[in-house]
Amino acid sequence: MSLPILNLLENLGVPRVASEILVLNEPFDWTNTSKMIDQIDQKLNVNSIDISSKKKIMKIVTEALDNVCKHSINSKSQHVSSFICYLDPKNKLYFSTRNLVPNLQVGALINTIQELNFSNRDELNKLYKEQLKNGKLTDEGDAGLGLIEIARKSTENIKFSAEYYDIETSNFTFLITVDLKKY
Repeated sequence: MSLPILNLLENLGVPRVASEILVLNEPFDWTNTSKMIDQIDQKLNVNSIDISSKKKIMKIVTEALDNVCKHSINSKSQHVSSFICYLDPKNKLYFSTRNLVPNLQVGALINTIQELNFSNRDELNKLYKEQLKNGKLTDEGDAGLGLIEIARKSTENIKFSAEYYDIETSNFTFLITVDLKKY
């Protein structure tokens, strides 16, 4: 049984005082995610975030939602995918995605995130350029750039949780943090 998303996010570091900006639960498709991107863009305008920071934030949001659309497995019994955005009083934005992934992919996903988290900005930029130049497209049109781009644009390491869901799948939750004072 998976931990309720709000409890999990608190465990990953989202403070209780953070206010919810937007939430999207299933179904995840390109239409819903496009609407979510537009809504976040509008919310960022209201919060007076400068254009340079806004571009970086929107890149994170786009990549995070793209990952859920491309790599989620639908559950027959319930809706488990989500995207949540919070803003705390210290001007930190938190973006969380949760979706089902095959258990066979969890280890590789964790290794990739840990590799990205241990890389400095120069190493991430180099990895991004190498992937652009040498990466191969998957059947889903994925070139492996999404997580690299998220790591490059976030201001803190990507936090995550993998929770067993059933014999074939696990709930995988990402938490991406952007400290607006560091942009």
